[in-house]
Amino acid sequence: MIAKNELLKKYNISEDEFEVADIKWEELEYIYKDFSEKRSSYEQKLAEFQKEFLMNISENGIHSIRTRVKDAEHLIVKIIRKRQENYKKYRTLDKYKSEK
Repeated sequence: MIAKNELLKKYNISEDEFEVADIKWEELEYIYKDFSEKRSSYEQKLAEFQKEFLMNISENGIHSIRTRVKDAEHLIVKIIRKRQENYKKYRTLDKYKSEK
């Protein structure tokens, strides 16, 4: 993971905005590492979903789909921005992987 000051500069996040997010850099490093380690698993699950979905595409009535697994750095930026908004999903460390 890149250094805190590099990430903030790269994504135009001020130190004040980071403070408002009220999250420790160490927690973001943990999330980055955890997500990076699991990313290939997420991509595999996504590929399985796509395969299953596309097998039944005529039943689903959809002509195309677009999916992706967010990269870890962009996930960190999203967490910082959403915590600034006090978004419920990102209030605790464990919630970042939650779907709700």
